[in-house]
This record gives sequence, C-alpha cells and structure tokens, in this order.
Amino acid sequence: MSSNSEFCDAKDSSVTGIIMLFALTVMKIRTPKFRVRSATFENFNVGTPTNPSFSLRMNAEFGIKNTNFGHFKYQNSTVRFFYGLTQVGELVVQKARAKARSTRKFNAMVKLSLANAAAANTQLGNDLSSGVVRLSSKSKLNGKVELMKVLMKKKSTDMNCSMEIVTATQQLRNIVCKSTATWGWEKSAPFFSDFGGWVGWVGVGG
Repeated sequence: MSSNSEFCDAKDSSVTGIIMLFALTVMKIRTPKFRVRSATFENFNVGTPTNPSFSLRMNAEFGIKNTNFGHFKYQNSTVRFFYGLTQVGELVVQKARAKARSTRKFNAMVKLSLANAAAANTQLGNDLSSGVVRLSSKSKLNGKVELMKVLMKKKSTDMNCSMEIVTATQQLRNIVCKSTATWGWEKSAPFFSDFGGWVGWVGVGG
C-alpha cells in the first residue's frame, strides 16, 4: 500500500510539473492594461484666460485589457485626475473580473474642477486661451490572474494617462496611456508546497 501511495504521489507530482511547465512557457502570464478609452461631458463650464477655472462632469469609459488565458480579478481602486500637479477629481473603481482574452469596458462619472489655485491658474489661463486643457490620470489595480484553477499569480498594473480637453467642442482627444507592472506568485493549491521558493516571490515583470 505504501509503495502504491508513493507511486500515486509521484505521478501526481509529475502531472503537476507538466501543468506548471505548460503554464509558464506556452501560457505566459502577462500584465493586464488599464486605461481611459474615451469620455463625454456634462455641465461643462470653463472660465476665461483672465479668470481661469473649469468645472465639469466627465463620463469616462475605461478599459481593462486582459490577454491572458485566465481571468484577472482585481480589487477596489481609485482613479485620480490631475491638472499639472493639482488633483482635480477622483472616482472609485469597484472590484470585478476581466474575463480571459477580453477587454472589460465600464463607465464611471467624475466631477473635475479647478478654481482659485494660483499655482495652476497661470498655465490654465494660457490653456483656455489656446482652447485645449491638458489633464492626466493615475491609478493602480491590484489583482490576480488565475490559470486552469490551479495557478494564481499576483498582478498589479499602474495606469498613467495623459489627455486633452478641447473646450470649443467639449471633446476628449489625444489619450496616451502607459502601464507598468509588479507581480508575484501566490499559493493557490496544495501542490505549491512541492515547488519551494516560488510562493511569496515578488519581482518586476510583464
């Protein structure tokens, strides 16, 4: 009985090893991409070059692109919008799941406003004169990619987008986003105890 048990354990370990090798080579886990896709505006009010300010509501469409063969589950997060170094608005992203090999799209409303900020108003006056207000957005999504219900890898993606609001047409244009990542392995099944050194190992990856 003991020899049969040891044989079964060895067989299970071999199968597990093959699954792991397949997952790590053929199904390489990649960092999901988080970005602002587009936006429309409501209650759009801007000041003048001599009395610069803005106040508006932006209905932004976000996208989380997951090219992995497993789901990406992420936690609650916050997206912050900036004019220069001044924060002008923020919104909460609710935890959810981006399905395998797909892009999850969702909309969220945020109020953006800036007034009586002397440090920013000089540049804002120039921007209003040119008809283009430049903003940026930043966020971080912490989550996990799960493959074949046995392999789970932590993935965090940092969103850093720049964009322009055209005041005359109330349109958002020139959206440019960059993503960076951190990752780490997480124990998701008992067999991970056979692969010491991977659990809790954190580094930088794509």
